[in-house]
Amino acid sequence: MKCFNYQQSASLAEFLKTSWHPDMLILHYTGNIFGIGASAFSLAARDKINSLKKRKDAQGYITLLADADHLGYHGFRPSSGEKRLIRQYWPGNLTILLYNNNPRWQHLAIAERVAVRVPEDDFLRSYIHRSGYPLLSTSVNISGQTPETSLKAILEKYRDWFDVGLLPPDNLPGSGLPSTIITEKEGVIDCLREGEIACEEIRESYLHPLILFVCTGNICRSPLAEYYFRVSSEQHGLPFRATSAGFLEAGHKISEHSRTLLAEEGINSCSHKSQVIDSIMIRKSYLILTMEERQREMLLRISPQAAGKVSTLSEFCGVDYCRDGSDIEDPYGSTPDFYRQTYEQIKHRIDKLVQILRKEVE
Repeated sequence: MKCFNYQQSASLAEFLKTSWHPDMLILHYTGNIFGIGASAFSLAARDKINSLKKRKDAQGYITLLADADHLGYHGFRPSSGEKRLIRQYWPGNLTILLYNNNPRWQHLAIAERVAVRVPEDDFLRSYIHRSGYPLLSTSVNISGQTPETSLKAILEKYRDWFDVGLLPPDNLPGSGLPSTIITEKEGVIDCLREGEIACEEIRESYLHPLILFVCTGNICRSPLAEYYFRVSSEQHGLPFRATSAGFLEAGHKISEHSRTLLAEEGINSCSHKSQVIDSIMIRKSYLILTMEERQREMLLRISPQAAGKVSTLSEFCGVDYCRDGSDIEDPYGSTPDFYRQTYEQIKHRIDKLVQILRKEVE
């Protein structure tokens, strides 16, 4: 087995140019667990994996893509609800059975659905992109036995299964848990396997996607956005939930000026307590909207894979809302008039946000 660690991207690129073939079997790491994989279009490789694992059919194979943008190219047609889950959880540990009637995929399909996800691991996504082929993937084990999660055990027991090993650093990130597998049927989420992500969380995200507003302390700007959005979303009959968070200490009340501005419109925010954002909150959010660009960048340092769902509120609303920059300035410690000006900026953008989200669910 020829091995590449994550510092050998240059030699891997040369290998893909000179020695790669679609029937080779690959030891890979998704960001959570190890797997055995091959080109999704190689029947010979699939049959070899079936023989090694002593399995009888194609059920249980997952296809790994480099990017969700490649779905249409490969003939996948996700529903609007599936698109929202894809935006929220990919790259990540959620596998979705997506409709695909392209004959090229029928060897992996069950009732014209193929199990697909985009893995968390950057190096693996890069490999898939560079090879030009989606990766068929399954656990490293004899069928019916417990999947191996230890790299040392895999190399001791199964090394001769693989032609190539894509090996991460010894200090592995991730949970070691498999992906959760779901399918959508007539607007209902059916959970086929519960893995790292709880099925109940996915069902809630599907029915009521969460919008997360972020500022520095979560006491001035992001609560204004959260509470105003909640009222506006309810008035328009939208299914979205809202919350807010920041980067400083948790447990503080909303600022008095922000509370007063909301109260003037009949919006009660007295129960608000500031929260500190973390990776779990990021995962549970469908869309994350920050008040400033620097907050967006701080979030992406915490969770780089969330890039597809993180934006400043102004940027998400469009260029007309960014003519003087995309930041909404912090009113903390300033005058009531500046707070009011800030609130008007936020309201103007939330009204546009609601228009955009209405189109998503129509």
